[in-house]
Amino acid sequence: MADRRIQTCILILLAFLCESVRSFSTLHPLQLLQGHPQQSHHRHRHHHRHHHRHRHTSLFLVTEDDVIKAVEEAEELWAKALEARKTANALSDRAEEEAEASSARAQEVDAKIKENNVSKTPITMETLAEGDAVAKSSLDAGNLLNKALAASDEADQLLQQAEEALEKSEATLEKHLIDFPDSTLAE
Repeated sequence: MADRRIQTCILILLAFLCESVRSFSTLHPLQLLQGHPQQSHHRHRHHHRHHHRHRHTSLFLVTEDDVIKAVEEAEELWAKALEARKTANALSDRAEEEAEASSARAQEVDAKIKENNVSKTPITMETLAEGDAVAKSSLDAGNLLNKALAASDEADQLLQQAEEALEKSEATLEKHLIDFPDSTLAE
């Protein structure tokens, strides 16, 4: 008895779904999404075109101030990129100098240790302290190199932003000259 009720319910649901699909198939796909009945299809399409036309008739003129602002933003980004590149180069130079100095000191300490091994004399506390200082100096040079690499990445990002800002300012100028052919910026 319960199986028969389930079958009846399933048949009723299927009939309902079939009827729903038939009624939906006569609707335009946009109407299905927006919940508009079939008869308003033409009115909706006309309203959509009318609304669409108004959206595109709004004017946006590019003024001289807009162009100047875009150029100033580009110049500011170029200045930041240049400063970041100078900082990255200075950090890189310092890291290289420290690495070279550390390497020279490491060779001196290594020579002392080898001399002590050959002469069978114990390594002094002074030599150990020098070795420790060399290791610290080498770590400092590595840290400085990491900072130089990060600064270089930042400079590259700023350069990319500056290039994009330059392109934007050029496009802004072009649009301004279209909007205002007699502009003083045309010269």
